[in-house]
Amino acid sequence: MTSLDLHPLQRVIPDGSVLRVIDLETTGVDPATAMIVQIAMIVLHPSGEIQRWCSLVDPEIPIPAEATTIHGITDERVRGARTWARLAPQLAPKLESAVIGGYNVRAYDLAVLDAACRRVGVSFDPERPLVLDALEIWRRHEPRDLASALRYYIGAHEARAESESPEPTGAHDAAGDAWDALRLLAAQLAQYEDLPRTARELDAYGLDLAEGALDPDCLDAESGHGASPAAARAPPEQLALDDSTPAAEQRHRLSRAHPSADYLALCALLEGEPDPEALLAALVAAAPRLGVREIQRLAPQLCGYAADAAGLGRAEVALEAAALARGLTLQQRAPIAQAVLERRAALSALEVGS
Repeated sequence: MTSLDLHPLQRVIPDGSVLRVIDLETTGVDPATAMIVQIAMIVLHPSGEIQRWCSLVDPEIPIPAEATTIHGITDERVRGARTWARLAPQLAPKLESAVIGGYNVRAYDLAVLDAACRRVGVSFDPERPLVLDALEIWRRHEPRDLASALRYYIGAHEARAESESPEPTGAHDAAGDAWDALRLLAAQLAQYEDLPRTARELDAYGLDLAEGALDPDCLDAESGHGASPAAARAPPEQLALDDSTPAAEQRHRLSRAHPSADYLALCALLEGEPDPEALLAALVAAAPRLGVREIQRLAPQLCGYAADAAGLGRAEVALEAAALARGLTLQQRAPIAQAVLERRAALSALEVGS
């Protein structure tokens, strides 16, 4: 199979779960409009057992020539393949219940899956699974593309020699990319002793990195495609911190490239189904120290625990204070506003029903 040691990756998989490393080939780079033409999944069990699955997908629209140039998939190849409407009902629950791995999977693949499931009326929550993103780890250390990352961590001769999906035309293939992402994650865990050793902490490891939602096949090693060259090569502290970050928090983040202690404490509270008042009190205390993506990810859950309008108001004020402290734009604050609106509607419905 491969000489790569997968044990570091196996050990971070929570009991009763599996790691599903996924890769998509699509019709474009915008997750909101990109249609899936191929999906690959490699399942790694805590025991070390590996299962592989790959399928072409009929996008039900012509595949643009620009996309075919990247992945080599034509209209003829997908003719007769299953549509996403047929695949989604079986795949979405499996993805939600697993740890998801991949390369730029948080910003691109999960966003594409979210939009694709919405289009066919299948429930899928991209925020539910824990995420191990090799690109987020890679960019904290040596910003490059997937091919460069493989050469760096696995070696120039091994990088493609062990791939089970040769690409003589230079086109990308979802099955090969998914396998490469699995090997890359394992190599990163073996190399970096300071990386978190649980799936939950690894999921949060890249939350403060402001990644653009670009197809990783289109990320260029020189320009970053979606970020300025300076930002693409910036050290981790420049990506995770800004001028509004308190000095104490800057020291904390620079000494530990890990999720904030406040974020982990709130996650632990949420797992224990806390009393709403206790949770809101913890949120108010922690809000000024939360990171950008930490705020966005926690907002729906924190608002959901508000028992009444007063509690929701406190949650909204605390989240907005955190957003202000971190300098979030209106677009970045959208998850907060959406969470507040949804909880307000739910509370109103409860009042009407009573």
